[in-house]
Amino acid sequence: MDSIAIESFVSHQIGDYCLSYKLFYGGNVSDEFNYLEFAADLCAYPIENSGFKVGLSIVKAGLFWGMGAQDLKPILSSETFVSWEIKFSNLYIEPRICFSESILEESEAEKILRETIKQYSKVRLSLFLGFAI
Repeated sequence: MDSIAIESFVSHQIGDYCLSYKLFYGGNVSDEFNYLEFAADLCAYPIENSGFKVGLSIVKAGLFWGMGAQDLKPILSSETFVSWEIKFSNLYIEPRICFSESILEESEAEKILRETIKQYSKVRLSLFLGFAI
């Protein structure tokens, strides 16, 4: 199985808080399986000027499409994460660890998603690269 996962986000910081909007795409070419997820996260910087932040999802919903995902229902879940922003002028690096959990009981669709797209796990390590505008 050849799967791909791409995750991106934009955020707006207001004082010690930020609001992020995130997109996650996961696909598997051999199974004609695609998944697109949108999330809105609320983050806080509990230690002033350290770059350390914690966050949780306000909304996190995903949809399936493709021949391999015909009978799968949309997913609603939540996510909690911790990260550390390292800034260099307008550039930054952000290592992050995320903990994803179903809002209701884990559905068959989520089990298939985790089996088909290996990068979509309950615990995920990510490294974001970006720049501030």
